[in-house]
Amino acid sequence: MEKILVVAIIAAILLSNPPILTYVNEYCKTSLLTYGVPTLWLYLTSIWGAVVVLFIITAALNGDGGEGD
Repeated sequence: MEKILVVAIIAAILLSNPPILTYVNEYCKTSLLTYGVPTLWLYLTSIWGAVVVLFIITAALNGDGGEGD
């Protein structure tokens, strides 16, 4: 599960940097709002929100509940 989390973090970093963000920005120029929310904000929030959810799932599946050794 940790490998999936690492891949998700790397994908999120790549998706929120200029090479890909340039294409997203072109779409955002034509469509400023999506469902009444700024499109670029929605794009970045959904990418990093997915990473946070994966992090929580990974921590829940691999954690020991905070108990000591």
